[in-house]
Amino acid sequence: IILIEAGDLKKGVGLRAVVEAADNAMALPCYADEARDIDTVIDDELRKAGMSMTLEARQALRRNLGGDRLASRGEIEKLVLYAHGQPEIGLDDVKATSGDVSGLSFDAAVDALLEGRIADFDTAFTRHC
Repeated sequence: IILIEAGDLKKGVGLRAVVEAADNAMALPCYADEARDIDTVIDDELRKAGMSMTLEARQALRRNLGGDRLASRGEIEKLVLYAHGQPEIGLDDVKATSGDVSGLSFDAAVDALLEGRIADFDTAFTRHC
């Protein structure tokens, strides 16, 4: 097994085109959340909890999110639970609860693939994409 990890490769260009055309290879695109995607996740969780958030708190939280959708959602849920009963989440709440999950990657998916654990790979890959 040869695994190639690359940045944002446009469809039909260079390495991606070669891999997609090969009979014995496959391309598995997985994209990091964009700022608007993160805002959507934040908004969804706040709406469910009936809460709002100051702009300063949102900016601080957003800096810590993005590498992994599941981890980002977990951080937001933790923040909402921490601030339960408050109408608005502030910067101090974010500082008290938020860890930096922006750098999480899909190492677990890669490890599972390289070790031949296909079911584990599928689970880990699905969480990240």
